[in-house]
Amino acid sequence: MKKRGSFIILVMIICLIGGCSHAKEEPLIQDKYRNYYEIFVYSFCDSNGDGIGDLNGVTSKLDYLVDLGIDGIWLTPIMPSDTTHKYNVEDYMAIDSTFGTMEDFDRLMGECNKRGINVILDLVVNHTSTKHPWFLKALDEVKAGKPGKYADYYSFVQNEEEKNSLDDEGGYHSAGIGNYMYEYAFTDNMAALNLENREVVTEINNIAKYWLDKGVAGFRLDAVRHYCFDQAKSINFLKEFYKYCQTINPEVYMVGEVFSSGSMIETFYETDIDSYFNFMFAKADGRITSNLRGRAGADFVQSLYKWQERISKVKANYIDANFLSNHDTDRYFGVIGKDNIKQKMAASMYLMMPGNSFTYYGEEIGMLGSGHDANKRAPMVWSTESDEEMTTPIPESDNIPVIEKGVKEQEKEKDSLFAFYKKALHIRQQNPEIARGRIEPIELEDKQMGAYTTTYNDSKVIIIHNLGDQTKTITLDTSTYDYSKIQDSLLTGNEKATLKGSEITLPPMSTVILK
Repeated sequence: MKKRGSFIILVMIICLIGGCSHAKEEPLIQDKYRNYYEIFVYSFCDSNGDGIGDLNGVTSKLDYLVDLGIDGIWLTPIMPSDTTHKYNVEDYMAIDSTFGTMEDFDRLMGECNKRGINVILDLVVNHTSTKHPWFLKALDEVKAGKPGKYADYYSFVQNEEEKNSLDDEGGYHSAGIGNYMYEYAFTDNMAALNLENREVVTEINNIAKYWLDKGVAGFRLDAVRHYCFDQAKSINFLKEFYKYCQTINPEVYMVGEVFSSGSMIETFYETDIDSYFNFMFAKADGRITSNLRGRAGADFVQSLYKWQERISKVKANYIDANFLSNHDTDRYFGVIGKDNIKQKMAASMYLMMPGNSFTYYGEEIGMLGSGHDANKRAPMVWSTESDEEMTTPIPESDNIPVIEKGVKEQEKEKDSLFAFYKKALHIRQQNPEIARGRIEPIELEDKQMGAYTTTYNDSKVIIIHNLGDQTKTITLDTSTYDYSKIQDSLLTGNEKATLKGSEITLPPMSTVILK
């Protein structure tokens, strides 16, 4: 009996530290900071063999995501729509039937809650589908010669002269009724909503409440700079919307998309929304790419610090939203090239930045795709040896580069890109200072090296990047910087990082975390 009791106690201890497969994986700190993973459901995981990804497929991969180091999911639009991208919504309070049912969504939410995963939904309120009931009712009003409530949900004009008198940059498309035209966003099947209409604002608030009541942690807000052509009105709408959502969930998290310059992103932080995607550091023309190619570690750190100081003046408690690429951009590892070392180093640079990280599905295995939007949303490669659970390409795809190894193959290799991502994401989780801290640059003589401290709640870590192609040794006075060990390291080769007294040796293209 004594041995059996000891065994039970051992099992309980294992479960408490996460050894049981269904144990809840709570983050070290309960707040808005997460390692997010963007999922384009259509291409992620097919659970029923119809070639299209679905919500049950996402649910089946939650343990994979937890193992990777993910504790937040951004689902691109899942509401009914006649396009594969789903950004022209036909019903805001339903699930597209190709992805499953509302019961499937509720099951996904329940399983995410068990694992401590936050879910944010892509909320598209700049426009609706021209098949949305609001728009169809608006057309009925216009056709009857009595534009009223629903016509006022949108922006209709009767002729070119009236259109030209408007102080905006909108596109207009014939409504097919007399001389009437409606304003559209991006494509003519996306009718622009009038967000200055209080009834529309109430509708949007009700939509947000519906999903927040279902347990979502918040929203990714699409195309916010296009909400109103008067930027001040866009900012005012966002302020009010955020405040309203806080009445439903005081800890609601929002991240906005301002696909524009740094000054525009800076201005939108006036809305008090938590995050905006950091396009200044991402993509082919961002700071990560230019500094990595130029081996400019010191410049990278200075840029990061200047960005922090700049945005902090607008919103002191902002949470940066860092990424390499997403569904709208060429996949990053096509940009940086198939060089495994550069791929890993780019990942290290953005995953060690303060704020929330956003990993695009398949990025962790080096997926590629550029050109047509469909190519950027290619099927997740679960294995290169089997088609099981894999989706079929979007019909519009015209060039999807093949990668040599999928998840199944890379999971077995200790030096794979997947293994590197897994380690980096877990380092973020285990060291709260990385995401939450304020950084201070450390001046080094070698400009290929970039170093900074990041401090959170009086706890500090030091992050050092070596972007050079040679091993580097630097000296940091331990009395000045107060560290005693290499907490962790991210290495792109076989050489190890070492610490001897105050001398730190970093292999080429590597990162160390000191504490």
